[in-house]
Amino acid sequence: MSGYFAKPGLVFLLGIPLFLSQALPAVGGKNPFFFLLLFLYGFIFMSDPAWQKTIDRHKAIALGLGIAATAGMIAVWVSGVKFKSWSTADILFGLLQTMDTWFWLIALLGYGYKYLNFGHPMLRYANDAAYPFYILHQTILVAVGYFVVLADRRPDQVYLNLRFIPNRDPGGLRSLGQAHRRASVSFWDETAGG
Repeated sequence: MSGYFAKPGLVFLLGIPLFLSQALPAVGGKNPFFFLLLFLYGFIFMSDPAWQKTIDRHKAIALGLGIAATAGMIAVWVSGVKFKSWSTADILFGLLQTMDTWFWLIALLGYGYKYLNFGHPMLRYANDAAYPFYILHQTILVAVGYFVVLADRRPDQVYLNLRFIPNRDPGGLRSLGQAHRRASVSFWDETAGG
């Protein structure tokens, strides 16, 4: 399959299925079909080194097309034009957005491979050290976020609490626990009464 798409310009046609996947239902505001397709493309690209050669040959063109598509999208956004849903202009603008994503992915994969493909002892150390840090900080963020979301009803309060607690509030976690207890009591009062 990589041999077919190695022909000049054909790798950009892989953006068309991405565009078509945008017409499928978006669950929770995000389209799982679009991201599943990107995941499958990534899997296929990494399964055969010939794909990297194809991306390398197209990276400069993809960069130019990505810059042009981004400029076109910015021009439409700045002009304030609103397209009627599913009109020809709306569909073409959706195609432009999807192809812009695809162009930038090809460019970033190509230039990333060219300029970031090297080894260093510090990189090996950082690679081993990053995962435990990620797991630890993710656990703390999820735990604090859980209590903040339970404690507050309004999105602006949730944002302010998530923004304020990590800063210089020594009693922030203590007051967060008190707010959680209040929210739990009020939740049970509301469900029991009504």
